[in-house]
Amino acid sequence: MDGDDENIPQKKAFLRKTFQPIKKRIEDSDFEEKEEEDEKEEKEEDLEDEFEDEKMEKTQKLEEVISDLSFDDIPIEATMHSEPPDMMVIPLQAAVHREPGRKPEPSSLPMQAMIHREPEKIVDENDQSSRINDICAGMATQKEVEMQMDEKFKRINLDLIKKVVNVIGNAKSILIFSGAGISAPSVKFPKIEPLNNNVKKAIRNRDYYEILKTEDGKLFRDSYLFGSILPILESTPNKGHFAMRDLQKLLEMINAKVTIITQNLDNLHDLADPESNIIHIHGTLKEGICSKCRKKYDYLSMLKKFKKKPNKFEIFKCDCSGVITPNMIEYGESVREYDTCESKARSSDVMLVLGTSLRVTPASELVDIVEKQGGKVILFTRSDTPKDALASLHIRGDLSDILSTIPKELKIYLQKQEIIPKSIRKKIKKYKI
Repeated sequence: MDGDDENIPQKKAFLRKTFQPIKKRIEDSDFEEKEEEDEKEEKEEDLEDEFEDEKMEKTQKLEEVISDLSFDDIPIEATMHSEPPDMMVIPLQAAVHREPGRKPEPSSLPMQAMIHREPEKIVDENDQSSRINDICAGMATQKEVEMQMDEKFKRINLDLIKKVVNVIGNAKSILIFSGAGISAPSVKFPKIEPLNNNVKKAIRNRDYYEILKTEDGKLFRDSYLFGSILPILESTPNKGHFAMRDLQKLLEMINAKVTIITQNLDNLHDLADPESNIIHIHGTLKEGICSKCRKKYDYLSMLKKFKKKPNKFEIFKCDCSGVITPNMIEYGESVREYDTCESKARSSDVMLVLGTSLRVTPASELVDIVEKQGGKVILFTRSDTPKDALASLHIRGDLSDILSTIPKELKIYLQKQEIIPKSIRKKIKKYKI
């Protein structure tokens, strides 16, 4: 046994000497296999890149052909109509008959609406209704115009979209400013009885609890709470909201700063991109807030409970006895985040204005701020606005369709920019729209 023990080191040395070359050959074989796999994977990736580039080039050529066909059959008289048809794009300098670089005449701006007021308070030119009723009316008008649009002007001019993409693709800070037009396709309102003056006054004064106990309580409940607020809160984002999410993601890949400010009281931008920090300049319906202690509530849950028990008015009472109303800004009330919005506007070199009439101040004044400090303003609205003279470009048409085209074109554009690092371009290429 002692002899065997003495031979153990010799046996171990023999085994090491015997199996070391075998182990090395196995390791070398594994390494070679890994090298082959890496090389194969790299070749596949290169082939995929070539295929995508070829596909992108063919798609671009096809889009150019379609774009050329889209407007060949439009009569010249249509471009000279006093009220431009939807989907026609007009350089604003020509539209207002002024020389490039010349400041608009004071009469072209709604200065009358700005004279006798404090800048931080929300004001409407008509100032006769409640905020939520005007939004509902705006959405309904948007849908009506869309139904009456001539088929010719529903087509998208890709040349103009590419001009927009060229501008935002070279910008360092982009401000996206949205209004009711972007949310209109998402919300379905039931037929409701019009609100009378008593109900409108109660809404503006936030007398939600008191009005429910009066003879107008049923009208307030059915037409306002269930017929206006509830449909907005139960709506879902449309392709316009998702397009703005994709646009923001792509621009952030090249280190551009993107800010979304919305006048809408819905939560659709947030639902489309929960990671984005949306600024709700006029507040939001998703939150209820107590008039006394300022405690916040889930307003959608409250409305659903009230719908099941429509005579239980106490649902809208806080523990402190205050009344719970939507956390939104009414006409005449102070805009809480206006300083933040103003700061964002001052640092923006491009502003995209989406689906808003620009008639509510001070929010609409953000356009003046961007233009005054040399930024470009691009309007995406169906009708004329008081700020048309300040815009570089005005695109009219189906907002959702137009917006959904922009991220796709931006993705193509950014992949061609050699100044962007290859690793970033690959990341952009892999981003799914």
